Amino acid sequence: MHSGLTGCDAFAQGIGFWRLRLSRLIAATLASVTFLAGCGADTDTSSSDTSAQVPATTDAQQGVPPNSPQPPAGVEFDVLPGAGGDSVFAEFDVSQNVTTGTIRSVAQAETVAILKYARDTYPDASKVFVGGWVPAADGSVEERQVLNAEYERATLEKINFDQIDPATIWEIRDGGTVHTELQ
Repeated sequence: MHSGLTGCDAFAQGIGFWRLRLSRLIAATLASVTFLAGCGADTDTSSSDTSAQVPATTDAQQGVPPNSPQPPAGVEFDVLPGAGGDSVFAEFDVSQNVTTGTIRSVAQAETVAILKYARDTYPDASKVFVGGWVPAADGSVEERQVLNAEYERATLEKINFDQIDPATIWEIRDGGTVHTELQ
């Protein structure tokens, strides 16, 4: 069984996910401001400049080979380059089904799908981080992380995704934590 991270390592990984969420919020805000600023702009179409018509590549599309499989529904992927290879961050909302066992089973199956997609889509990734989020228990809009699992490339290469029991996927992680709600 995996011992998980403690102290500074767990804190640092948690900060990484918060930084990722903050960067998404900032990007969405900037996109909204840009859109709103464009609404009042001059709409002269006589210009031959077509550079504004080319769609921008998002972080999720960077480094994805053409004809790669579709990502699992509801999962956000980001890739950060690193000296030892790219780090892939995948986040999803943990389903709030009726029973704890069902919630855990769905989250484990989602983790398997994320890891398979990441292994096949990001060949330069040295690590994959899987984050699962649930709404706060008091009904507020705050989310809290209940899954922060790290998988090294070597671990991903050993997984037989056609035969793995999803119930064991968190036991083979290389780092991170699984909240007691999912155990």
